Amino acid sequence: MLGLGWQLIVKPTLKQWEYQLRESGDLSAAVDEAFERASRIFTDGVRGSYPPRNYIGRAYIAGALTGMPDEIKKRYEETSRICFEYDIFGYAPHLFGTDPVKHPNVPPHEVRAIDFLWGVVVPCFHINWLDPLAANLIEEGWAEICDVPAIYLLPEEKYENLSRLIKGMKNVKKVITYSSYEDGLKQISEYLKQIKAFIDSNQFSQICDFFDAQAGITYRPKSSISVPVSEISLVDLNTGEIGKLVAHDWKESGTLTAEFPNGVKRCYPDGNPYDGRFRQGENPNFFCIRRKVSKSS
Repeated sequence: MLGLGWQLIVKPTLKQWEYQLRESGDLSAAVDEAFERASRIFTDGVRGSYPPRNYIGRAYIAGALTGMPDEIKKRYEETSRICFEYDIFGYAPHLFGTDPVKHPNVPPHEVRAIDFLWGVVVPCFHINWLDPLAANLIEEGWAEICDVPAIYLLPEEKYENLSRLIKGMKNVKKVITYSSYEDGLKQISEYLKQIKAFIDSNQFSQICDFFDAQAGITYRPKSSISVPVSEISLVDLNTGEIGKLVAHDWKESGTLTAEFPNGVKRCYPDGNPYDGRFRQGENPNFFCIRRKVSKSS
């Protein structure tokens, strides 16, 4: 077990999650189809209701689904539509994944595998409708553990009595309280508009940089970023070697460079799930460990 002060970056890459499911015998036809769609998003776009395009990010739209009436599902559909307006892939499970009504024969463990793929591995952030509450709290738990930012939406009158545990989740970047469903859509639209404007005006920026900026952290171009207050190690799970992270090109589908004790340097795809190398099996399994230290040390 890692000691205090260490953070284990546990969010798996697309390839790593696919490997785990194959090893456990859970890579069924339905699950594999989900992986194929995920790997195509950033190359061919999504064919069907929306034209192919390149996206600035991916949002997982969480909310109660099983047994819900059409008017509840409509809010997720509208949220997805708004995401696409701002060049964000808006994944609503019942539109792009498994719907309890449309896909009743997909067993629970496969639904779990698919939802983890889209709720943890793929997204840059969550948009979570908290009224009514249901399995979306499981997805919020996954998101916090794997450091996936979240935006909450819920009625104004229900926020005060919302569980302190739900309020205290560390990955929550924005809480939108609304007076009506239409007001909630308007507010999330304005917020996504801000995200799009930030990305467009800051070269090489990503959605995580927007959330940092909202928290008061000044954005600096990635080409000049260093990490003076933390030391990042890379663990190669194929060889068992532990090296020091020495470079990152800060590009989408980019590369991490690690130097090992014997002086050898190796490059690793940075974990973006739309990198075609993941589907081709060229990405070695690895994870990073970051130890935070004080500025004076």
